[in-house]
Amino acid sequence: MQEHYENTVTDANSRFDQVLVLFLGLFTLAPVVMILLTTLGVMSVQSWAQNWPAALLGTLLTLLGLLSGYYCRRALGASWTPAVKVENDHHIVDTGPYNMVRHPIYTTMLIMFLGITIVFPTWWTWIVYILLVVSYGLKADAEEKLLVEGIAEYSTYMQRVRYRLIPGLW
Repeated sequence: MQEHYENTVTDANSRFDQVLVLFLGLFTLAPVVMILLTTLGVMSVQSWAQNWPAALLGTLLTLLGLLSGYYCRRALGASWTPAVKVENDHHIVDTGPYNMVRHPIYTTMLIMFLGITIVFPTWWTWIVYILLVVSYGLKADAEEKLLVEGIAEYSTYMQRVRYRLIPGLW
């Protein structure tokens, strides 16, 4: 019988992981809340209507992030799981977007949320966006610690693909 190594970044015993997943979930709901507040008339869209180039840019970024996220998910194929797991037959996907950054799904989600923030430019949407960037950075760091421990080739992959989220920068 083969040994089965499994661990997850969202380990129920880790308070840090529980808080991180909670924050990511809450921040992900922020755009839905913004749309609801706008629909109910609580949040004004006057600035949005008056700045249609920014609204167009934000909308295009949102669509680009959403579609790119789908592409990145497809590139992982059967290796994609909601929770990060390392299994005995685990292999590293290093083609397509995974040849440019190690966490392209997070990158595409940040692009999507940047688009939403540009469409709804308030001080608190920018704060939420900054918190999302920090949260995805922390999540990527936690995942990489798990992957380095569980997959011998992951360190080599990290040397070959130097950037976590933003090509040429981070």
